[in-house]
Amino acid sequence: RGALDAARGHIDEIVAHLDGGGSVDGTEDPLWIFLTCHHVLAAAEHERSAEFLRHAHGVLMERAAALADTERESFLGQVPSHRAIVTAWLAAGIAPAGV
Repeated sequence: RGALDAARGHIDEIVAHLDGGGSVDGTEDPLWIFLTCHHVLAAAEHERSAEFLRHAHGVLMERAAALADTERESFLGQVPSHRAIVTAWLAAGIAPAGV
């Protein structure tokens, strides 16, 4: 939204927390946090942006793999953060496994 420096400051705190062994477990939507890190770091042209997208997508696909086909489709397409991760993954030009 045009406030990249401010966003980057928040993301840097999250990245430092994660790099220090912290987690985002217990938050409402941990995958959304990883996707937001990816978006902000990509906008800042930071080399670690793909790392956060790979992590979010990997966790999402691992969870989706445990579901039946009909449940998986809903799980990936109806949850906003899940849909956004799949969209970002496709935009990155990487063929998603299991979608």
